[in-house]
Amino acid sequence: AAGHWSFEAAPSFASAASLESAASLELAASPELAASSGIAAGAFERLPWGALAPYNCALAIAAAGCLTPVSAAAVHAALAAATLPGRCEPRQVDGCLLLLDVAHNPAGAAFLARQVRARYPGRRFVGLLGMLADKDAAGVADAFPFVEPAGGDANARAETEAEADPDGAGLVTHWICVSTGGLRGQGADVLAGRLRAAYAGPAAKGSRTPTIEAVEDLAEGLTRASRAATGCAGSGIL
Repeated sequence: AAGHWSFEAAPSFASAASLESAASLELAASPELAASSGIAAGAFERLPWGALAPYNCALAIAAAGCLTPVSAAAVHAALAAATLPGRCEPRQVDGCLLLLDVAHNPAGAAFLARQVRARYPGRRFVGLLGMLADKDAAGVADAFPFVEPAGGDANARAETEAEADPDGAGLVTHWICVSTGGLRGQGADVLAGRLRAAYAGPAAKGSRTPTIEAVEDLAEGLTRASRAATGCAGSGIL
């Protein structure tokens, strides 16, 4: 069933310009999926955006439909109430938006970038990052290409860049690296060095390197991230 669902091609959740401005989603089923799941094309309309990624919701609805009849009321109720801690989870820190996500590889980071871009168009973020030593820090950086501010309103530029580039370009302009513990952990300085090398390398999409700093203590890193984010209207912490 999963192969019949995507954002990019029908059948899909019909997307809008942004999740904040969208009134609803629609879920359409392919003929093949309709036959196997009993979900008719156009069965669910005006679905709430909810807190979860539409891609994952579509898969869950399709899987449920293959096991048991799925009503529109059940889908509405599930999407309105379902949450998943640690996946683009919104919090508030000193009045600043904090998005908590456990993306720990390039694919997860790219998926996160698309979700943040859709839900918070025009926003820029301070990235607060801790990674284990055997994770691909360069691949994560590649999901958030740096776009150097060139004057004018930073958030207006971010919205323009979002229209021109659908991935994470310009989303993160400042990284604060923190240490991780355990046998697979690494120091903040090491992680910061890996990010700097990734942004300066030949595969880098951006023209310059974002601000990258290292803070050993997570609490201090969060304090610095909050200070940096609140210094720029419309920013948050990722």
